[in-house]
Amino acid sequence: MAGSQKSEMKAIYQFLDSPLKSTEGNRVEWELNLPPKGQRELRFFMKASVDDSVSLDTAPALWFETEWTRAKRVWTDRWNSAFTPGNNFFSGNAPTLFAKDSAISEIYYRSVLTLMVLLRTNLWSDRTFITSGERAKGTVYYWDTSLFSTLFAMLEPKQMKEQIKLFLEQDPHEDAVIVFKTKRPASPEKIKTPEGWDLRGYAANDLSIFRLTWSYLSVTQDKAFLNEKIADQTVKERLQVLATDWKKLLREPSDKLSDYGEAPNLLECVPTYIHKVPSFNAANAWMMREYADIIEFAGNHSEANELRQEATEMVKAVMTLYEPGKGVWASVHRDGSRVEMRHCYDFATVGRFMAADLPPTVRREMVEFVQRELLTEKWMRAQSMLDVAAANSDRPDHGPMGAYDAWPAVTVDAMCSLGYWKDAILFLRRTRAAIYEGVYAQAREFYGPRRREYDAPIRIAQREGCMRECTGGGAFAETIINTLFGYIPKLGRQLTLSNPETPRGFEGELHHVRFGGDQFAIQSDSDGLHLRKEVNARSRSHVPRTEE
Repeated sequence: MAGSQKSEMKAIYQFLDSPLKSTEGNRVEWELNLPPKGQRELRFFMKASVDDSVSLDTAPALWFETEWTRAKRVWTDRWNSAFTPGNNFFSGNAPTLFAKDSAISEIYYRSVLTLMVLLRTNLWSDRTFITSGERAKGTVYYWDTSLFSTLFAMLEPKQMKEQIKLFLEQDPHEDAVIVFKTKRPASPEKIKTPEGWDLRGYAANDLSIFRLTWSYLSVTQDKAFLNEKIADQTVKERLQVLATDWKKLLREPSDKLSDYGEAPNLLECVPTYIHKVPSFNAANAWMMREYADIIEFAGNHSEANELRQEATEMVKAVMTLYEPGKGVWASVHRDGSRVEMRHCYDFATVGRFMAADLPPTVRREMVEFVQRELLTEKWMRAQSMLDVAAANSDRPDHGPMGAYDAWPAVTVDAMCSLGYWKDAILFLRRTRAAIYEGVYAQAREFYGPRRREYDAPIRIAQREGCMRECTGGGAFAETIINTLFGYIPKLGRQLTLSNPETPRGFEGELHHVRFGGDQFAIQSDSDGLHLRKEVNARSRSHVPRTEE
């Protein structure tokens, strides 16, 4: 029997493997003689209670082995189901990756495993990927969820659609999260459409909800969803609101860029990353262009052309924030001051959403900045140590001593979009070293006396409220599917691959890629990408064991 000095808990132990060297108080010792590379398993059983009557049941080891075997079987079945077309658990499936590159393969499957760890079946949406298990039960962040939107649409389209309906009912400026409960919140009769900007919400909400809906439409080709009613508006009308909400954030009639508020509305911990920032304004251009494609598909050509023209003007405005020769961007504060920022999020968003608009010189300078000031041997810094606000931004996810776990993935995405495939793949492979502790977390941080060096050791962040696991890690699978294998579908169009003539720098195949009601395979080799439709995709996939 053992007691705790910090609580009233009592525990009783049974040790199943001998030889014990000694047992004294709360301490137990074994003495083992092992040959080189030898191993020995030590098992014990513990039962805890808050009263003194705790006792071991009959044959506790047998009970434990039974429960362990049952849990392992449930996990194995769920893991296999995730990659099996026509399975009995998910309404869809994730693609199966076959790659000779062990680093890319492990990163992909560890990314999917992160979502499996955070899957909950006891909420109103019985296939819910909560953002982190350490937050309040059922907490789902729009932003984190949007970072694996393509994979979500492939794996669980049925529940994703129901969750998107709930997201579209919300005032996107009200909060950063939705807390899922056992019953779905009642739908409003009318959507709230506030005229002003409510500073309680994340600046990323409009983009996140738009991206989730866009991914669902693109992957499933569910054209009828556009006309489905969300309270008093259609899905199509809600997308228009999200794509043009930026106009409510213009502080002066002459402004061309939206003001996204203060640090809590943006990166939370970077005091200079405020007001008119390039990232979300670049995202506005992307949303308008994508919405233009959607309404043109519905037959509204004139409005589509107007939106594309507005997007072009937005791109021109964003370009005024670029710092020539430096590869970085500036924010414009409300007092008119222009502050140079050296953060990965501008690189990731502008590089992803405006790549085709950037001159070659700007592309090169942006990548050189990231390689010079952000990338490290095993991970990256979210913010350069040379940033003027670096000393005041030291939170592991967005500051100079670590990075949110999704940032390396979206950085690779942007590097590829900007044409630097070789450098991006080399960096992606290096990040494998950071996942030795398990699934993806909220952030990894540098630690120890060498934490400022290129080869600094890395670990799951243990400070500033960072969580032990986070769905943002799904961004790695997203980047491998979307970018490395070129899968970026569009509503109402046949499936084609992005930049198929460009070799990715690795050989592999992605099987059971869902598009509409069909399944495809994508091959990557020295000639680029090759797409073929699968004839019989309902057969059981070979997937790696979860312990691999």
